[in-house]
Amino acid sequence: MLAHLARQGHTKVAYARSTAPLGWNSRTETRAVEDAAGRNMEVTLLGPFLPTVESGFAATAEVLRTTAAACVASSTVLALGMLERCKQMGLSVPGQLSLIGCEDNMGATFCSPSLTTLSTPLEEVGLAAARMVTAMVGGSAGAGLRVVVPTALTLRASTAA
Repeated sequence: MLAHLARQGHTKVAYARSTAPLGWNSRTETRAVEDAAGRNMEVTLLGPFLPTVESGFAATAEVLRTTAAACVASSTVLALGMLERCKQMGLSVPGQLSLIGCEDNMGATFCSPSLTTLSTPLEEVGLAAARMVTAMVGGSAGAGLRVVVPTALTLRASTAA
């Protein structure tokens, strides 16, 4: 996500973190964003926010208090709320603010502009989780396992130089 924004010339990005129930996941995402930023990009951590449309309104206000011209929201629903708030305020996405959501879902394609998202194969995540639980219930070592699933950036219309 950050490499895509960097290729578009963005050097300052806000990251709107979620308070998703999986605290470990949120911490891991935050570390990954900070690590990916490197030396050529300044990332401002915002939140945490509930992964709701209403929280997207609050996240938008916080982004606008920064100098960032791009934002990564840790959930698609949060990003959709941000997109709606930008429309209400007359802010152009992606003209004035590039926006990326995570956890690609159907809503990302039906909004205007359509939302660039980080896509994760949720079926694969669910199957891996089920295998871990089954292994733990059966007495096998499943609790300490780490599973890496492929992700891909799905480019749509919400980001620009």
